[in-house]
Parts: sequence; structure tokens; C-alpha cells
Amino acid sequence: MIFRKPPKWQKSSSPLEQFARVLMLVAVFALVAWGFYANNQRRMEVIKAKEQKEQSVSRSAPADYAALIQDDTRNLTPAQKAELQNFLRYFHESRGVLIKTHVYQHGPLPAANPDANTISVQLCPSEGLARLDAGVTVRLALGEELMNELANKHFPPYFAQGRWPDGLAAAFKKMEDRLQ
Repeated sequence: MIFRKPPKWQKSSSPLEQFARVLMLVAVFALVAWGFYANNQRRMEVIKAKEQKEQSVSRSAPADYAALIQDDTRNLTPAQKAELQNFLRYFHESRGVLIKTHVYQHGPLPAANPDANTISVQLCPSEGLARLDAGVTVRLALGEELMNELANKHFPPYFAQGRWPDGLAAAFKKMEDRLQ
């Protein structure tokens, strides 16, 4: 059955018509292949543009590292603030990770949505609240257990003693040690 001769109406009437059919079939395959290629190129350009945008946002050095530390309580001394800024600069330049810190006078602490290479540290010493949010990449690198330990166990003793700037520096050191 498979090798039987096709009916007479399916046969090409001339070799020219047969050649034209083969040529049209090849043209259809070529158009489909070109369409897939063009679509893939367009998608790759979109992905690369998105990647470059994310990298430029997360890798670009802030003009002022002081803006990354906001202290509503005004308890940080200029020396402590300068030391934290130097650490933030070092951490960003060596690890490519920004740490945004906000110390609130009163709670509750708002939710932060940091990008992939950013850590958001929010503290409220007067109410003993600490919140750490991190982008997906940093959260995977630090690990959930360290993030929870810093937010729930690390800061409360420092809050109780009124030494939260020391606790903040110690938390930064723990993060640095984990990312080495």
C-alpha cells in the first residue's frame, strides 16, 4: 500500500510544474525558518536590554552614599555615619550589593521592594523592630536563616542596651562574612 503508484490526478503534468512545487515548498520552509530566527533575535534584544537596565540600576554607584543611610532618630554620630558609609561603599564596590538603611523614629516598618542586588535594612529602636528585605539574588546568597536571625534575634539585645548602631555594624559584618 505504501509503495503503490499515486493516482493520476496527483501527478505533475510537466517537469516544470514539479520543479515549481518543490521550489514553493522550499520557499515556505525558508520563510518559516527566517520567521523563527527574526523572532529569536528580537527576544534576545529585549532580554539583553532588560538585563543591562537591571545591571545599570544595581551596579551604578550612588552619587552620595550618605543617602543610603537615613536616620530619623538622629542618634548616629557623624563618626558612626561616616564609618557606615565607608562600609556601604566598600560593600557595593566589592560585592555589587547596595544596602539601604532607614532608622525610623516610630513603627510600623513599611514593606520594601528592593531590586535583585539590594538589601533594605529598616530599624525602629524605640519599638524594638527590625526588618530586612533583599532582592532574590541577595536573598539566595545570604540565606533565609541569616535574614531571619538578623531580623528576629540579632537586633533586640542591641535595642535593649541602646547600642543599635553597633548592632547595625555587626549585622553588616555578618552579611559580609556570609557573602565571602
